[in-house]
Formats: sequence, C-alpha cells, structure tokens
Amino acid sequence: IDLINGESANFWLEDFLADPLWLSEYEIIFLNCGAQYDLINSGSAAAATAIANLQDFVSAGGSLYASDWAGEALFATFPDLIDFYGSTSTFSPSKVGKATSSQNAEILDTNMASALGRTQVNINFDLPQWVVLAKQSAQPTNMNVYVRADAQVTTNIFFTTTQADTPVVVSFDYGAGKVLFTSAHNETQTSSDLMDILEYLVFEL
Repeated sequence: IDLINGESANFWLEDFLADPLWLSEYEIIFLNCGAQYDLINSGSAAAATAIANLQDFVSAGGSLYASDWAGEALFATFPDLIDFYGSTSTFSPSKVGKATSSQNAEILDTNMASALGRTQVNINFDLPQWVVLAKQSAQPTNMNVYVRADAQVTTNIFFTTTQADTPVVVSFDYGAGKVLFTSAHNETQTSSDLMDILEYLVFEL
C-alpha cells in the first residue's frame, strides 16, 4: 500500500498518473476526496495523459475507487458511464449535497443486503457540498446502484430541495476492470452502517 499526496502541487497528476508502469504495480487505486481534482479537467496535456492512463489501467483489469469530490476524476475519465447532478459540462454543480448526520438510505444490491443482513441503512454526510449523482433513472443502464437515498440538495443558501432515488454508492465495469463511486467517505463521525458498506465494497474491487 502506497500513499500519494494529492495536495502536493500537481504530483498526483503529472507524476503518478503520468506513469503507466507505476500504475501497473497496483490492483486498486483509491482516489480520496480532498485532492486537487479540478486539474484533471484542465484540458492540459498532462490531464489528457492522466485520463488515458486511468482508462488503460481499468480496462486492463484494475479497480478504481473514488469518493465524494474525487468524482471529478470520473467525470473527466468516464463521462459516458456515470452522470452527476447538474451540468454535463462542469463538475461544480454536483457539489450541492446538504450536510446531514442522519441520511436514510436503501440497499438495492441483493448481495450487499444479504452480507449486511439489512436493506435500510443510515449514512452520516457530515460535510456540506457533498457530491450528488443524477437520479437513478438518468444513469446509464449498465450501472450497478448499491445504495440509493432521497438526497437533500441545496442549490443556494436559501433553497433546499429533495431529489428522490439518488444513487449514493455505485459501480460500473470498464473493459476487464471496475470503477466504484460513493458520495460518502470516511470521516471521524461516520456511521456504523457506512463502515459496513465500505468494508463490503473493498472486497468487490
């Protein structure tokens, strides 16, 4: 297991993702929320190389996991395979999830439900502006939705609405590999239900 500092200038994009041999050393790449993911949508030559290398890594059988704001890397790399809330041309409009310590959600994946022994879970979205996916009916048909919720969306400081049937944990295949995205991620106040979901997902990759 190696840790790559995603906040260190452009290192993760221009050094790590630029090196296909380095990428090939791993079976799974985890993209955590908090790095400078806007760089991968910059249109630069380095961004184009990173996108191509990520596509090749997954296509060859690798697994890619991204959480919350790291979804911007998926937005750039697999634009036809996952849809985010808001604009299809920029990623920022998807950062509209309202902070809530008690988000009820439903497990749709039968294998996950069987492993966890329940279909209803509670997720703690303890940070504002978490990334919201487009509703399930707008997603590509080959997407697997593990967990779905009625998400609270704040489009400005005065207005909050509910988007029903919002996927919060999903995956899709790409070539011989798999890509997984979750709107939630590990925080100090995460719920036990979310920990169970994340532990299950690690073995899915």
